[in-house]
Amino acid sequence: MQSVRRRLTYANVMSSIAVFLVVAGGSAFAASQLGKNTVGTKQLKNNAVTAAKIKNNAITGGKIANGAVTASKLGGAAVGASNLGANSVGPTALSDNAVTGSKIANGAVSGDKIANDAVGGEKIANGAVTSTKIGAGAVGSTQLAEAERSEAFKAEGSGLLNLELAQPVSQAPTVIQSLALPLGGQYVVTGETELILSTGTSQFSQCFLADEGASIATAADTYEKGLLSVSGGVSMTGVSNGGTITLACRSSGAGTFAFNRQIVAIRVGSVN
Repeated sequence: MQSVRRRLTYANVMSSIAVFLVVAGGSAFAASQLGKNTVGTKQLKNNAVTAAKIKNNAITGGKIANGAVTASKLGGAAVGASNLGANSVGPTALSDNAVTGSKIANGAVSGDKIANDAVGGEKIANGAVTSTKIGAGAVGSTQLAEAERSEAFKAEGSGLLNLELAQPVSQAPTVIQSLALPLGGQYVVTGETELILSTGTSQFSQCFLADEGASIATAADTYEKGLLSVSGGVSMTGVSNGGTITLACRSSGAGTFAFNRQIVAIRVGSVN
């Protein structure tokens, strides 16, 4: 012990203390002296960077790889409307049938949100368009299929037709008025005429309403010389699918003429 004491000098003691301080406090010294960008991924242990190690707002878009944020990474209700940029959700971002009625707020889909020709017939469920969904004046004749339009067609001749009716009643009738109708619809057609006798005492006449030559209605009347036919004329109504409609009459004797004749056709959806 005395030998050790004899060998201790001030220089030996101070050098020993210096070595101890370097070894014991070296790590703290080294950490405070690390330069910028001196710690890379190789220096980090697995799972070394925990949530507590990341500052708020430290991770920006540039730090996230494309496709890194999958659905499983998002918590419930994590993405609100304020998190979506304008036009950020396009058609390709939505899976088929992803947007149901319950996902759309009342009044959310305005006219400017719907592209031209975006809504075809296959997009509309049966019975979806009720009367409350149709604005006042929204449906005109041009919005209806041609066969569903309610339209009126008329052909008429006023005054005396200078054409004597065929006679006797066994002869083919004389056409006194015609009307061309568009094909493919359903029409309720009415033909009527007054008849006047210029000679004799009384006559009997028959009139026919025909569609492309096929009779669809007939009527008959008896009248006296110089008078319009009793009840003001003959009138008949039939149904047509379109085409040429004719009104034709014949008489039991000579001297009978048509007066104020007309054909009126109204297109309807269906005829029961």
